[in-house]
Amino acid sequence: MRNRGSRVRFTSRAVYGVTGWVCGMAVALLFYFTWKADVMDFVILPLSTMLLALWYGESTGRIPTREEASRPISLFSKDSSQHRS
Repeated sequence: MRNRGSRVRFTSRAVYGVTGWVCGMAVALLFYFTWKADVMDFVILPLSTMLLALWYGESTGRIPTREEASRPISLFSKDSSQHRS
């Protein structure tokens, strides 16, 4: 059975990333329909706001870093004195 802890850590990062992408796409659509901005804004703005949202979540400690989210969860504690031989 898979551990739910890794899924929870990944989904919190995914929520921040998708939210940043959606906000960036909304701004890109606003720019496109009001000022007839370049089509590259549909690529640059969503990706940059997604990275900004992930950076913000990591720096405030609300989501784990990429390394923490991909780290496997151990069944044993790191303290070797508690292990039975």
